[in-house]
Amino acid sequence: MTMIKIRGFTLMELLVVITIIGVLGGIGVTQFGGAQKNSRDTAKKADLDAIAKAYETSFDEFTQRYRALRVSDFGNGMIPEQSPGVSYEYTYGPDHSVTTEKRISAFKVCADLSDGSKYCKSSNQGAVPSPTPTPVPPTLTPTSPPGPTAIPTPTSTTAPTTTSTPLPIKRVFITSLLYNGDLGGLDGADLKCQARAQMTLLRGTWKAWLSDGTTHAVARFTRTNQYRLIDGTPIASSWNDLTDGTIANYINMDQWGFSPVRHNAWTNTTSGGYIIERQANKNCDNWTSSANYYTGVNGVTHNETFSGISDSYASQWTQLPFGEASCDTEYRLYCFEQ
Repeated sequence: MTMIKIRGFTLMELLVVITIIGVLGGIGVTQFGGAQKNSRDTAKKADLDAIAKAYETSFDEFTQRYRALRVSDFGNGMIPEQSPGVSYEYTYGPDHSVTTEKRISAFKVCADLSDGSKYCKSSNQGAVPSPTPTPVPPTLTPTSPPGPTAIPTPTSTTAPTTTSTPLPIKRVFITSLLYNGDLGGLDGADLKCQARAQMTLLRGTWKAWLSDGTTHAVARFTRTNQYRLIDGTPIASSWNDLTDGTIANYINMDQWGFSPVRHNAWTNTTSGGYIIERQANKNCDNWTSSANYYTGVNGVTHNETFSGISDSYASQWTQLPFGEASCDTEYRLYCFEQ
């Protein structure tokens, strides 16, 4: 009987095959994992781009605020939400609320990418680009054969008409903080207004409605067409309207857009913008003293006669009758954009 020998794989051959299969499998897994990571990173970036675009589209140039996001801001009708493995960081102004339409002063949204880096979009980074105009091809006009030269006729020249550029709208607020009579002089008071504005990202230059013993508020201010509160509420339609003795509404909104607890405001200024008291003991020594034996003149921001409250829209908003207080008292400041 003939025996048939069947030759099997040697151990070396099996090891080579297993090694090849392992290498090919590792390459496949690596490529698949990399594709998944790239896909997740692309989705994160797209979400952040959409969020930043929605914020920038809602930006209000006048109030310098962004409103809360809405589902209608997104094409799929959904606001991108945080998902497992995704870290979004939001930085809002203190007036933000997810349940109301209160506006925020700034935003920043970030996501952790698979390579350990962060992808972020923040205020003024996600501005909606302006559409690129479509180029118009030049129009070819047929040329006619030359004819007799026409004699030029004299033309009358009309003087160009000049148009006046309207003055910008300026904003007004009352400080959220209280200060005693030692304001650091007029310059120190202006710096306090500037600091309050900058903390809420209000741009521009700001000054306090304040006079000392030698300088009128009217001499320190630039004049414009309209004055409004941070939320757009009208105060005056012109400089003359501002200084005619009354204003349209209370100046009772702080730099955040909130109405603080009623309180007076240091002024030493008439409704026309002029000095009330020149004596040092009546203007807190030119706003450099908090001594209780000095006094300063104040106005009110609420409509309560002789109460020392900061909401009056008659002349009491800047000059309260008998409105003198010791300089260790703490009052607010009226801040006007210049």
